[in-house]
Amino acid sequence: MGQPPPKGKSAAPKPESTAEHGKDSGQPAGKWNHYAEIIRPETLGQWAIEKNPTLRYLHEAMQDWGERRGNPSGPPVCLTCPHEFRLDGSLPPAWMFVRVSVDKAGVPKQMILVGICEKCAAKDDATLLREGCADLRRAFPDIPEFKMQVVQKGGVRGRQLMRVVLEI
Repeated sequence: MGQPPPKGKSAAPKPESTAEHGKDSGQPAGKWNHYAEIIRPETLGQWAIEKNPTLRYLHEAMQDWGERRGNPSGPPVCLTCPHEFRLDGSLPPAWMFVRVSVDKAGVPKQMILVGICEKCAAKDDATLLREGCADLRRAFPDIPEFKMQVVQKGGVRGRQLMRVVLEI
């Protein structure tokens, strides 16, 4: 994925430190995982309570995304529709957060953050993940085939939360 992100997509720079450690995935050394998640306010609250180190990387990606809201020639767009997130508008109620080539310490080589508008955020997380992964395939046609594997399911206030590993 050496190409720049498509219009409206965020690709935060590679984190410089490996000091933050995620949970050991049990993967052999040299094995990379790719994660895609739908992030909603309740996810952020859960991650904060858990002291989830992924929150650090989400923060970096959100800073990058936020800086691009003021770009009149290409503000970020919604994951599934042409809605533009402009500086004078509201923040998305949900996001698709993709971490590419995550090592055993939890450090991604690249991150992609895409806002989801209020209308589209009404869809369930599984649908948004399928649509987002299809969009990744269109944006980066040279990436190898991948399949989604749900590795974590949970629920907060009646909403199902999903974490997906993209197996390549």
